[in-house]
Amino acid sequence: MHNGQYGAYVNFLQRLTPPSFAGSKRGVSVFFNATFADRQTATLDNQIAAGVFYTGPFALRPADEIGFAVGRTHVNSRIAGVENQQNAAGVGPIGVQSSEYAAEIFYSVHAANWLELRPNIQYVHQPGGIAQKTDDVIIGLRLSVNF
Repeated sequence: MHNGQYGAYVNFLQRLTPPSFAGSKRGVSVFFNATFADRQTATLDNQIAAGVFYTGPFALRPADEIGFAVGRTHVNSRIAGVENQQNAAGVGPIGVQSSEYAAEIFYSVHAANWLELRPNIQYVHQPGGIAQKTDDVIIGLRLSVNF
């Protein structure tokens, strides 16, 4: 048994285009997120995501957003070691985990100041970090209500 030793994260958001007029939120932005956790205690030891989005893609919809993002989640290699040992001992077959990769495209509709609808399509390669699993395509809808 081990206690956690460390964890870290970084978030970066940068607007690439200047507003077309004062008070405008329209434009292109990029983001980068990364988290790192102690390999001694964490099942998922790091995760990285990056993407680009455009706010106000249409003049009549200045608060809407369209975007694309990619990410990777890494399963601690110590987990894979145990899974390999279990397979060698005949306990399995157990899928050996490594990294899961995901990509998403979305369009956010700001129907009101308090309501956002975000339909999206996601593609997941190696679900759960297991290479033998079939890739997934997921169609989703996020609903955000701010009171």
